[in-house]
Amino acid sequence: MKKVKTFLHDLKASIVPQSPYYSKVLKSRFNSSFLYFFSLFILIAGVVICAAVIKTYQNNIDKVGSCMTKALETIPSNFTITIDRGNMSTNMGMPVFVWNACQNKTKLFLVIDERISNQDVSKPKAEVLISRSDLYIRYRSHLLSLPLQKLFPQLHLNKQELIKRVQTGITIYKFLLLSLVASFFLFIPLSIMLINIVCMFISSMSVYVFFVLFHKRYSFRKIVQIGLHSCSLPLFITAIFVFTPLHLYNILMLFFALFFIFQLVAVYEAHYANI
Repeated sequence: MKKVKTFLHDLKASIVPQSPYYSKVLKSRFNSSFLYFFSLFILIAGVVICAAVIKTYQNNIDKVGSCMTKALETIPSNFTITIDRGNMSTNMGMPVFVWNACQNKTKLFLVIDERISNQDVSKPKAEVLISRSDLYIRYRSHLLSLPLQKLFPQLHLNKQELIKRVQTGITIYKFLLLSLVASFFLFIPLSIMLINIVCMFISSMSVYVFFVLFHKRYSFRKIVQIGLHSCSLPLFITAIFVFTPLHLYNILMLFFALFFIFQLVAVYEAHYANI
């Protein structure tokens, strides 16, 4: 219990650079700061993993798969789709629209249209679109194009066979998704630790050079030690942005910028208190 109280006290004092606290860090042992950082790392990694598992559970793949199967049942019973040398055709003579009513939302799930042009594929806001020559998959604002020639050079399916293919795909996707979630328990802690080590080294070197330019030669070891504390708030902020649509590169740049600013201020505050 005493160790928990000590950690919470250090966390509260580390969130925002404070002269009295960081001046004490200069006089404390490096091992105690590393222990604080390691505890913080375990806490944030655990929160991110739990959030990932909860998010995966909310997007229940079994329920989504059931909804997709029901949606495909609305296709006419005599429907057939043929792909010959990468060119798709159906026996309907008109576009086929499949709506998916899942999780209290009705979305356009699938459009099969052999006459749609490449310039018009973005107009139907379907999650999956099959044109004469390509398979299009929409994810948010992104539209991925896959040539049928490479995927299915020769194919002939009726309605029931199409449903079986989709169900097989859902089973494979479920296995891959569960494997991905399981790998999070190993990948997330290791990746967070590696990113922290790299950012801490680069940021510490930058802070050291910054103060050298102003004729202040502070111990590099103590700058790193202060970084073990000042990274607290940047780590929490970055963990939140992991679950946003931001590109990974932007998240890393945000983390490093916050890390450098907080470490720079913390080093200044630590030595300012001793003036």
